[in-house]
Amino acid sequence: MNYLKKKKSFKISQISQKEFCKFSLCPKDYKELLLVNSNTIKLSEEIKNWYKGIEIGSDNYIKKSPFRFLKTVNVTSSFILGDTSVEHCKPFSGNQPKNNDILIVKDGLGSGLGEVALYKNNTKYKDYISSGIIGIEIKDKKKYYILGILKSQHFKDFININTAQGSTIRHSKLIAFNYLVPFPTTLSHANVNLIEQYISVFTQNVINKEEQIKAKCKLIDRFFENELFSSKKKANNYTYPKKSTLVSCNRLDTIIYSEKYYEYDTAIKSYKNGYFLLKKGNVSPGRTPDDYYFSSTKKSSIFYEWVTPKNINGRKLDYKTYIHTKSNTNVCKNNIILNGIRYVGNGIYIDNEDMVFSNQNTLVIKNFTEASNQLFLYTFLTSKIGKYMQMAQRNLGIVPILYADNLCKIPIPKITDMIKSKIIKEYYNPVKVNSKLTIKNYLEKEKKRNKTAGIHQLNSEVFVLKEKLDYIINKIIKEERIENKYLKFK
Repeated sequence: MNYLKKKKSFKISQISQKEFCKFSLCPKDYKELLLVNSNTIKLSEEIKNWYKGIEIGSDNYIKKSPFRFLKTVNVTSSFILGDTSVEHCKPFSGNQPKNNDILIVKDGLGSGLGEVALYKNNTKYKDYISSGIIGIEIKDKKKYYILGILKSQHFKDFININTAQGSTIRHSKLIAFNYLVPFPTTLSHANVNLIEQYISVFTQNVINKEEQIKAKCKLIDRFFENELFSSKKKANNYTYPKKSTLVSCNRLDTIIYSEKYYEYDTAIKSYKNGYFLLKKGNVSPGRTPDDYYFSSTKKSSIFYEWVTPKNINGRKLDYKTYIHTKSNTNVCKNNIILNGIRYVGNGIYIDNEDMVFSNQNTLVIKNFTEASNQLFLYTFLTSKIGKYMQMAQRNLGIVPILYADNLCKIPIPKITDMIKSKIIKEYYNPVKVNSKLTIKNYLEKEKKRNKTAGIHQLNSEVFVLKEKLDYIINKIIKEERIENKYLKFK
């Protein structure tokens, strides 16, 4: 949904009216934001407290510490903060966000500018924010309604048109505080309070599902760590590689000869149930069709889901993109799609018959016909151990690449059936949809169900909820009638 309107013409006097772009001749600086609804409140009026981050300098970064430095890359399309690439630092006197504060990206480029995330406290670390982020504390009564609105494209478009164009980083300063938060009117629905409640509870449900995904991912990693290392001490007989080892591996990269890789490799190869290797014929690169064009929405039946390393994050999709093509795909049901470049070890599992395409920077794995074996393989390859071993096996260069041959060198443990079933259940566990839901019991029942549903199912449900939120917010902005089917809980 794009809320930016292009102007065919404007007066010369307007060139000097915008404070952030006086005398600018860039056409992008004169787009207008679509907002039909006049029932609005300026964001600054709903803020109890706010603060900015600061920069710490390269000397303050360290590999491990109880202090983290949150950057703009940690504020993504997810409703909660992303922590897959968090930097650690020394303690300093910067601002620390509080639980349930909203973080806004005020500086950036492309789609990152204007991104928003809810900050949740963690007991393990103390966090600081960078200068590209603003932290705000919203009044409790409207907190989740406003968060839902700020996660919309409308807010991002507002930041975009009110931030001067730049060749490097764009700086929006505190322009976010001037955003007019739209509230429902009777033109959209007779019960405006009910619409506010729907947005609030849908937003809270998305947050809870994302929190459960994060918790279940950590639990899967612990299962592997405990199974491979709990029964014996970690290997301590590491030595530097001999010439014969270098010759047999035909590699001079140091990571595959590191102590950590040796530790993982030894633990798997000495595992009580044994291990296996992927067959080379069962791993192939993704395929970009010759005839194609992309879309952010599925416009017709000949638009198919398009997976690239950009929209895979850990064990989930961050957002969906689509491809229009008449070609065939080499991806089918029960396949695994893994990132093949840079941050390898991220991937998704395909559980339906719908056509899915993935580009040449991914690896498609078809090792087992049984879904349970493929699911287990997927959980290991996307685990902390599996990721590290893939990172080590990459061919380094301008763009680090994991080739199919290198992936097939990584040993995979034959985990006992009992542990295997527990691991699979955390990732893939369809749960019956809740019934007899009302606006009062919706969140309580959904949070209980979210604890048992698998990561795969929760990720799919997040997309459904986001589509509902986008639709309802779009209708509020345009003051158009909201169809009742979008106000159903199923």
